[in-house]
Amino acid sequence: FRRVLFRSIESLIEAKGFTECVAYINGESCTVVVNGDMEDEQNALIVRDIAVSESGVSAENVKIISAAK
Repeated sequence: FRRVLFRSIESLIEAKGFTECVAYINGESCTVVVNGDMEDEQNALIVRDIAVSESGVSAENVKIISAAK
């Protein structure tokens, strides 16, 4: 079930135009590593909203890491 949840988050984020994404859920927290500019507030909001809606964790427990080159 967890792997399906990770994949769901990753697929939805990639569908929004981000080329690569990896999601990790550990208890009540979710970490998302995204290949994109997460300093852009709109991008971060899109990723956070998807992580919250799919994982069920609260927004303050979502950590987004930019892997932008």
